[in-house]
Amino acid sequence: MSTKVQLLRAPLHYLDKQQIFTALSGPVGYLDELYLLIERNGRFAGLGELRLNMEFVTGLDPDAMLEAVQTLVSHIDWSADFRTLLSNLDQYCNHTPMAARGLVDMALHDAAAREQGVSVTEFLGGQPKAAVPTNQCIFWCDNQTLVERVQRYVARGFTDIKLRIGIVEFETDLARLATTRTLLPDTGTLAVDVNGSWTPEQALDYLPALAEFDLEYVEQPIAPGQLDVLAQLTSVSPAPIMLDEDITGLEVVDILLALDVPILAHLKIPKLGGIGPVVEAARRLQQSDVQVMIGQMNEGGCASAAVVQAAMAVESRYHELYGADGIDTDPAPGLVYESGVVRPPRQAGLGVNLSTERASPIAAFRS
Repeated sequence: MSTKVQLLRAPLHYLDKQQIFTALSGPVGYLDELYLLIERNGRFAGLGELRLNMEFVTGLDPDAMLEAVQTLVSHIDWSADFRTLLSNLDQYCNHTPMAARGLVDMALHDAAAREQGVSVTEFLGGQPKAAVPTNQCIFWCDNQTLVERVQRYVARGFTDIKLRIGIVEFETDLARLATTRTLLPDTGTLAVDVNGSWTPEQALDYLPALAEFDLEYVEQPIAPGQLDVLAQLTSVSPAPIMLDEDITGLEVVDILLALDVPILAHLKIPKLGGIGPVVEAARRLQQSDVQVMIGQMNEGGCASAAVVQAAMAVESRYHELYGADGIDTDPAPGLVYESGVVRPPRQAGLGVNLSTERASPIAAFRS
């Protein structure tokens, strides 16, 4: 039995030239995607995907993250069966960035599920669905672009909208919220993501002013690492507070549960280290009646397929699965976005394959 593992890289762009622009990231013009392709005995076995240019989350620039991935991949004994590799992955991950671990975990979940002829959702004990609802996000942009994008999403049936705020003065955010709310149907929902840009003092002042917009939630109003003020914020907020940037490992989940403060939790593969940890975190939180969102970091079809599978496995209350919507020539196509939902391929594993001609090879490892 021979196994070949390849790393490939591809720059991805959105068709409407949309920039990712949040209070945390600043403007990001494209997605710098890394793929981990596993072949066994000359046949496709599994696939993972990681966005390299998100140093605002990982603390590592693309070259440093790529080096971390190569180090991890080179140390793994790829001759073992996939379920064993998945179970023993942590033994290879001393000082490995969560995002690098997440890439390998994703590919191994895909490979192990394919080997059994089931979807990743079924492999995790869940029930696959034909479609999963998802929100859509309005990143920072001028007012005309905001209106056009909201109208376009609503016309396609996407009426669950999250608006990024905290980049300019609060009065401008209030005006943008008012504009967005008027464009949504009565059944539409609106949420905001501050990406941690407010101080605790600002949050205590600003949160009550959001009451008129009937928000579904307010995501990460203050910078991570200030969990001691959560109780104060929840007491003045007119909408539930959702944490994202704070949730960087399973140990944080335990801390949140010990605080016993009513919050929502946004869980992501690059921050928690894989599909497995995301599902474990979700189930721990759900057992304590904490509702979760399964989301992504604006990535391509493979990484988005992974979060769709995780969302189905845990039956999460909230879904942020839009990452691959509108990408031009995605190397891992297959997800369909329409009528307010994402439709995953009904195939084994993650359900997507890699068109290698759309990505550039970087390195290969054999065992």
